[in-house]
Amino acid sequence: AGTGAAPRLWTVTRTAQRVTAEDRPDLGQAGLRGLVRVLSYEHPELRPAVLDIDPRTPLADVAAELSSCSDEQDEVAHRDGTRHLARLRNAPLDEGEHRTRTVDRVRDRVALHLARPGDLDSFEFVAQSRRRPGPGEVEVRVDATSVNFINVLQAMGVYQRFGVGENREDISAFDGAGVVTAVGEGVQGVREGDRVAAMFVDGTRSAVMASFAEVRADCLLPVPDGTSIEDAAALPCAYLTAWYSLRHLARIRPGEKVLIHSASGGTGLAALHLARACGAEVWATAGSEDKRAFLRGLGVEHVMDSRTLDFADQVRELTRGRGVDVVLNSLTGPAQSAGLELLAHRGRFIELGKRDIYANTRLGLLAFRQNVTFAGVDVLMMMRQDPELLAEGYRDLAGMLAGGTLPPLPVTVRPVGEASAAFHTMASARHTGKLVLRWPAEGTDTLPVRPQDVPVVRPDASYLVTGGLGGLGLLVARWLAERGAAAVVLTSRSAPDPAARAALDALTADFGTRVEVVSADLAVPGTADALVRTAEATGHALRGVVHAAAVVEDATVANLTPGLVEKVWRPKATGAWLLHLALDGRELDWWVTFSSAASLLGNPGQGAYAAANAWLDEFTSWRRAQGLPATCVNWGPWAEVGRGTGMAERGYAMIAPAEGVAALERLLAHDRDRTAYTPLDMARWLESYPETARTAFFTALAGPAAGAETGGARNALLDSLRETDCPQRRQDILQPQVVEHLAAVLRLGTDRIDADTSLVSLGLDSLMAIVLRNRLQRELGLEIPTMVMWTHPTASALTRYLLTRLDLDGEQEAGPDGEQDGTRTGERTPVTT
Repeated sequence: AGTGAAPRLWTVTRTAQRVTAEDRPDLGQAGLRGLVRVLSYEHPELRPAVLDIDPRTPLADVAAELSSCSDEQDEVAHRDGTRHLARLRNAPLDEGEHRTRTVDRVRDRVALHLARPGDLDSFEFVAQSRRRPGPGEVEVRVDATSVNFINVLQAMGVYQRFGVGENREDISAFDGAGVVTAVGEGVQGVREGDRVAAMFVDGTRSAVMASFAEVRADCLLPVPDGTSIEDAAALPCAYLTAWYSLRHLARIRPGEKVLIHSASGGTGLAALHLARACGAEVWATAGSEDKRAFLRGLGVEHVMDSRTLDFADQVRELTRGRGVDVVLNSLTGPAQSAGLELLAHRGRFIELGKRDIYANTRLGLLAFRQNVTFAGVDVLMMMRQDPELLAEGYRDLAGMLAGGTLPPLPVTVRPVGEASAAFHTMASARHTGKLVLRWPAEGTDTLPVRPQDVPVVRPDASYLVTGGLGGLGLLVARWLAERGAAAVVLTSRSAPDPAARAALDALTADFGTRVEVVSADLAVPGTADALVRTAEATGHALRGVVHAAAVVEDATVANLTPGLVEKVWRPKATGAWLLHLALDGRELDWWVTFSSAASLLGNPGQGAYAAANAWLDEFTSWRRAQGLPATCVNWGPWAEVGRGTGMAERGYAMIAPAEGVAALERLLAHDRDRTAYTPLDMARWLESYPETARTAFFTALAGPAAGAETGGARNALLDSLRETDCPQRRQDILQPQVVEHLAAVLRLGTDRIDADTSLVSLGLDSLMAIVLRNRLQRELGLEIPTMVMWTHPTASALTRYLLTRLDLDGEQEAGPDGEQDGTRTGERTPVTT
């Protein structure tokens, strides 16, 4: 009808997109969404939209959608009777996107991890990779681990706060017992299959505890015959702390009196047994009557309450004022000072606690008049700073344990799956002796892998990069080499130029990575097979693929030709498909496709490029649906490298190479299938495309629809033009506005634009003409054909044309949205394609 709006262009596809988890996209239709997205910029008057249906969508639902869908909805899908609307939103990576791995409890390392630091109810198991032991080390399959107070402090986030300004590393430290599974170079006296117990310290992998661990071969306790693995797991930390405290620091002698605070715990009992073995007389405290009764049952004559300060008076009374020779302290505050004052002449005060030390608590010096000494104990620090000294302790303790001089400690055993209950028990000091967790000896589990534990690049693997001699390809090749890849195979249609050759030679010289270049067209059958053979011929398994091949050739949709589409399509889509076929049966860690933000956001003039990348997006989902690895990244413009570097000159934010590579590595360490990574300011990007900005797809990122705030400015401009009927005055009012928009599009100062200079000579091209057209449409509320920019080729001529269209002496012409005075002028007629 003459009063109706222009027909709407609909593209109806069937399962061309992955909308639900069960979808397997039809790749024959997969590129259309990207093309339609570009059309929304180039021909907003058509209000292009996509409807993707499934085979079960009734025809009546399709007809209803096409006839009644609002203009704001331009990407709709129907699945099993449910209507889905596409929205663009920020989506940071989260824990739900961790990779997973099926583990064999006998062969694979499983770590106990705290999902939420400080929350003892958030323990979970994660899969981690085993490591070959280094020189002088052994690997142990840990069958049982014990819970120490330092584990509780770490889990609750308290230990990490101990410090005096220095950064505390996140250190995995636990003790346990198991069987030696591998022996490193130079190790003597230890063999695979030996039963051992040890303290395991690892500053490179974060875990509360783990089922496999490496340790120095000279820091082991052989497990005596007749001692269970659970009993053995309780020995290392407790007895080593007692040995370092009493034998090395205090140097206790027969007949000396030793006061051991909190003596019913694991370390306390180890100290009690060691002190007795050295001929000392043990005095003890404990926090409950049951614990004190337990200590008396062990033959300790003098047992006092650790929860009050009465122990000090009792010791003085029983020793007739002399005091004790050694205090092994774990109490804080006034109890610490009270214990220090109990020392006899040349007494030794051994501090096991951390809180008062790191709080820099002040101590009165009067007690030191007795020639006493004060020493702090941090066995974890000793393990890292002076392991040779602790190795001496292991040897000493091994002999005493083997000879029966030192007894095992009382243990309470739980399955490791009940770690939360064990940690709560330890935190509330409701236990006696040691708490031990037993690890499963068999079975399989599918467990998450934390991103920091994912071996994105393996030192024994080869990797394939298509488009490898382009700026991004060379950047990726260097990243792979820096991460230790054994071999990298690059492909490009042309041979490397001298600069690229020098860059590739540097990878081998600097990192030892073998680099192979295959000069061939990936879209030609046989090339992909040759690439895979080249990678495998390096002697290293092919583990990863980066598909970065691309050809960019811009043209508006009206100017697309089959030859241009084919030229853009072949390296992206055809190349990916042939590479997929060539890799059949290979086990990859990852396959990543470099797509473009153009397929997601659209970009005028890039219809063919957006369609090819939209196909790659759905191809990623198609591979995933078949259980194959696939990741797709819709990159925004990169600085310094890639084909979008020119956008920096237009003032757009860019992806710095280091930032982009870090983002790639982080994405590959997760398990997300498709994501866009771009620094684009969406509101600024859309300000030149008001019709596109109004679609609901962009609402979450663009804020209020672009152009919504311009109504007042538009009315003010039109009022100024209506205030005069002088044609020259109207020209003088409107022409500066036209020049300002032209300057914004060309990224020039207004002082550099002569209103009578040809727009082409100023640098306006077909894509910029679309942007200029859209800006003027938004400013004036007109529908302006793009051709006007060429038929009225100067700012002054364009201004005269616009003045004829504005009808300033009558009613304002209906705007591009088909509305006038807020009333719809006619029904939309959908057009299906």
